[in-house]
Amino acid sequence: AANRRHCSVEIVDLRRFASTGKHTIELKSTGDADVSYQLVTTHWVPWKTPERGSLGLDVSYASTAIAPGSTTLLKARLTWSGKLPAVMPLVEIPIPPSFDVETDDLEALLKDPDGIQRYTVGGGKITLYVTAIRADKPLTVGVRLRALRSAKVVAPASVAYLYYEPEVRTESAPVLVRAL
Repeated sequence: AANRRHCSVEIVDLRRFASTGKHTIELKSTGDADVSYQLVTTHWVPWKTPERGSLGLDVSYASTAIAPGSTTLLKARLTWSGKLPAVMPLVEIPIPPSFDVETDDLEALLKDPDGIQRYTVGGGKITLYVTAIRADKPLTVGVRLRALRSAKVVAPASVAYLYYEPEVRTESAPVLVRAL
C-alpha cells in the first residue's frame, strides 16, 4: 500500500496574474512522484464587422429567446452588387449548439426556381449551394431552428463566398440565442 500511486487533480486559476506580455510558469514536484500537467488559456477578441464588398450576407433570428421545444425562424439574405452575376455562391450558416434544423424548410427552397440548388446539414452548419445571384435579385431564405433543451449559446458568424473565387467573401455577426 505504501507504493500505491495516488492521482490528484488540482485546478489553479491564474486570472489574478493576467497581464499583457510574456509569462513563465514553473511547476515543481515535492518527493519522487511523476507530475503531469495541462495548461489552458482563453481569451476574447471582439468581433469586427467586415468591410462591405460586392457580396453581402445578413442573418437574423425572428426571436433570440424561445422556449425549449419551440422554433425560431432564421432568415439569411444574400446580396450581390457586381455588374455580372456571381457564379456559385455558397452560404455556410452555423447551427447554434442545442438547436436542430427543420429540413422541411430547406426542401421547400429546392422547389423554388429562384432558390437554392442544393443544401447539406452537417458538421454543425447548414451549407446552401446557389448557382448564381444577380444584383437585382437577392436571395432570401428562411429556415426554422428547433430548441432541443435549455441553453444560452452563441451562433457563430455565418459566411458566404464564391466557390470559384473564395477571396470574394463576407460574413455576418455572431448571434446570442437562448432557449429558456
